[in-house]
Amino acid sequence: MKFNQRFDIEIGLDETKKRFVNRAYNNVFNNFFYSLSDNERFRIHRDIVSALGDKYSFNKNLAEQIGDDFYRNLQALETFYQTSNYRQSAVEELIKLILSESEVDLGVRWVNGR
Repeated sequence: MKFNQRFDIEIGLDETKKRFVNRAYNNVFNNFFYSLSDNERFRIHRDIVSALGDKYSFNKNLAEQIGDDFYRNLQALETFYQTSNYRQSAVEELIKLILSESEVDLGVRWVNGR
């Protein structure tokens, strides 16, 4: 049982989306991303920013370029998975984890890499 359920703490959808974005930042766009080689980080960073329709800048932090918007983070996670090549299973597990940690149903599912 989740913490908020054990203590009967109501958490709204907007707060849950905010927490999802923070978990994506902490677990994927910060921790896992920086465990990759420089070449992988460069390529994935460029691919995510391009998928979001933004200009790539070598000097900008990936998480800052993605921002706090829930839907931009979902699109960035999909792109991260698609461009991760041989690390897709690890990325998929992280995405499933942060979805499972959501306090309320976000109305999204992870199915077949999307």
